[in-house]
Amino acid sequence: MLRVMTDLIVPSVVRPGSPRTGPQSLERALDLLEHLAQGEEPQRFTDLHRDLGIPRPVLSRLLKALVERGYVQRDGDGRAYRRGASVLGLSRGLNWAPHSRKALSAVGQRAVDRLCNDTGQTSMLLHWNGRCLESVATATAEEGLAPWPVGTRRDQFQRGPWGVSVFASDDLIGREMEERQARDDRSMSLAELRAGVRDIHQRGWTVLRRPHSLRVVASIFAPDQRLVGVIGLFAHPAQCPDADASTWGEMVLQAAARIATDLGARSPGAIHG
Repeated sequence: MLRVMTDLIVPSVVRPGSPRTGPQSLERALDLLEHLAQGEEPQRFTDLHRDLGIPRPVLSRLLKALVERGYVQRDGDGRAYRRGASVLGLSRGLNWAPHSRKALSAVGQRAVDRLCNDTGQTSMLLHWNGRCLESVATATAEEGLAPWPVGTRRDQFQRGPWGVSVFASDDLIGREMEERQARDDRSMSLAELRAGVRDIHQRGWTVLRRPHSLRVVASIFAPDQRLVGVIGLFAHPAQCPDADASTWGEMVLQAAARIATDLGARSPGAIHG
């Protein structure tokens, strides 16, 4: 995190010895982030200046840089500030086990192949690394919809049902749901997100219908009950009446359970690092 913050506050174009460089700027930025994290209400520039004692030009520069990178968010009329979503994303990334992707990939292809064969629909497995979703295994049905290519990473997970599992399983990021939805014109509606979270909590899977596609997804948990991935399928809506969606939901849920079982059967080091 120190390296991230150093790169953020001390750009390479600034000459050594400039007032913008050195540990004091980094310390002030960390003080600012900690101060915003402690308060639930947005804080105005004048209040931050008074409470932290940071010179106004320096405070203005720090806020601008932090807002640009999502660590601080403007609120209301743009004159007040609160902690941004990137702070939680950074903390999740720092604490995330690096080997869970490898373990998920090792057991996932067989599961998506089976799901594709059983349903006749394209299936996909995504890994959740604490900050973004990444496609790690796919199986495309004949004349089926195309999955994300393996290796595709997306952090705008409020845009589809795959991210509902993230909101449903992580209390910290669950608090970001309304914030993410409000600032993204391509997001699912807040009502859809809330309904999907409720579905995941109640039955373990959720479905999203669109004119061009239908997606059914379920969460995958590591033995320590941490979300490690999402598995699901794509279908043309005309191929899936409501009754079939329920059947497919249960099949996707069973696929998620099999992957979780396989993860538990592997060595703990493969999952937890």
